[in-house]
Amino acid sequence: MLRFVWLLLAVCFASPGWAALSANTVWEVRTTGSSTNSGAYSLSAGTLDATLAATNGNTASPTVTSVNYTFVAGDVGAVLHVASGTNWIPGDYPIASVAAGAATLSKAVATVSSPTSGSWSIDYTQQASSQFSGTDLATNGAGTGVTSATHTFTQADVNNSINISAGAGFTTGRYQILSVSGGTATIDRSAGLSLTNGTWTEGGALDNVSTLAGAMVGSNKAWIQKGTYSISATSTFTAASVTPSNTVAWSEIIGYNTARGDISPGVNAANRPLIQITTANNILAFNNTGWMIRNIILGGSGATPGRAITFSAALGRAINCKVTSFSTTGVTGGGSDTIVAYSEFTGGTSGDAINITARAIAFNNWIHDNASNGINMAGEGIALFNTISNNSGSHQGIVMSGGSMAFRNTIYNSGSHGILLNTTALTNFYVTGNILANNGGYGLAATNSAYPARWEWDGNAYYTNTSGNRNNLDDTGSAIAIDLSGPYSNTLDVTLSATPFNNAASNDFTLNNTAGGGAAARAFGVPNAFPGLSQASYNDMGAFQHQDAGGSAGMLYRPMWGVR
Repeated sequence: MLRFVWLLLAVCFASPGWAALSANTVWEVRTTGSSTNSGAYSLSAGTLDATLAATNGNTASPTVTSVNYTFVAGDVGAVLHVASGTNWIPGDYPIASVAAGAATLSKAVATVSSPTSGSWSIDYTQQASSQFSGTDLATNGAGTGVTSATHTFTQADVNNSINISAGAGFTTGRYQILSVSGGTATIDRSAGLSLTNGTWTEGGALDNVSTLAGAMVGSNKAWIQKGTYSISATSTFTAASVTPSNTVAWSEIIGYNTARGDISPGVNAANRPLIQITTANNILAFNNTGWMIRNIILGGSGATPGRAITFSAALGRAINCKVTSFSTTGVTGGGSDTIVAYSEFTGGTSGDAINITARAIAFNNWIHDNASNGINMAGEGIALFNTISNNSGSHQGIVMSGGSMAFRNTIYNSGSHGILLNTTALTNFYVTGNILANNGGYGLAATNSAYPARWEWDGNAYYTNTSGNRNNLDDTGSAIAIDLSGPYSNTLDVTLSATPFNNAASNDFTLNNTAGGGAAARAFGVPNAFPGLSQASYNDMGAFQHQDAGGSAGMLYRPMWGVR
């Protein structure tokens, strides 16, 4: 379990036809785009022009020029990409205006007023329409040099892709422009030898996730702008495996509102893009390692989806997502080291909202108003700081098996038990600091009738669970009830005499200060002390930690999904 370092950054995809695109390719998806646009810009591999110069480069309105390119009015709205250069600030800069061959930007592009020798090109994908297109593409004898009678390729085109969609003899697909010389663009592989009249586009966003699924390769990143996207069949992303590290990026799908990066947990959540399913199936399936999905809403329309997100291999991440309906599972982590965090699950009709296995973790999620289990985990799974509320039927808040941990969760009004230890063997469980209230069965129960009282599941708060606080966890007649020198006695459990919540009916699960209620769950010492230290630990029980006067809110403890 100590392996969890919580790497919350990047993802991976593939398609045989487009597998040659750079690993550092960035994709753009907008409802106003087109499946025939190229949709992709690379951050590496191409040979960039290094003649960019700026005037007032360190001000809010710098002007840039290049001796090898004359900026034109059609560049307004496209994005200048500055890759490197002394005194330059690498990054993306929307072009605000063009006059006399110079482009004006809307933020500082350098640390000095007049930098020179910047490496650059223009990203034409962050717009609805393609920048250039035609039916006149021609290839040279090697198939890797392309020209067009209607567009003279320039240094600005480098690292964009072109989408060749038709033409006799052409191998259709997306090709990266690696370099330009004399109006000829060199692409990353042969599109066909000595051909003419190819149909092509350069720039512009894609318009749907299905095209994206077939286009991405390992360590690519895809930005999806706010809007509604429909999926009528399973979109399966089958990229080469990657192992994310400080040198190898995740493959990543990221939602945004109006500007890339403007959504994060607790910020602009209402403006996430919606991927809407129209027939019952697995809406997004990720078949290899190294995926991260962020800031996406997954919903049903006309039919209930099965698994909204399926990670079939290791290192899957679902961060700041929302699943509004599911019939089997909201997120399935089929491989090890899955993380599901800061996400919301509601409207499920069966199964589990989150199903995770080996060395997986679910934290800071809100799972509510489903006819399903909240979290089902096994094999060193960890559930912490989740709020699980109002899930109906004969379902549990958390189901645990195979050496897993439930730590400081709030579980309220489950149809059955709050937490179920679902194994007939005495295995390694750690269940502490949870608030288990108003559940239809027991607060904490086990399928093994011979479980003794043990410190590993001591230290939880209970309030008006229908069947009682605990079941099958206090056996004293079995050999396994003896813990070395004698039976363990529960000393840390708290049976509350009043509701601990400020207003559970309105989804406010913050702790009140009522005696016997929230006050009894505040500043509770679990563990009482750390080995070798005399200082005690006094954290609140449950998912919500209270704030003292003058204190600040730490990110891990702050509700991220709209619970007030």
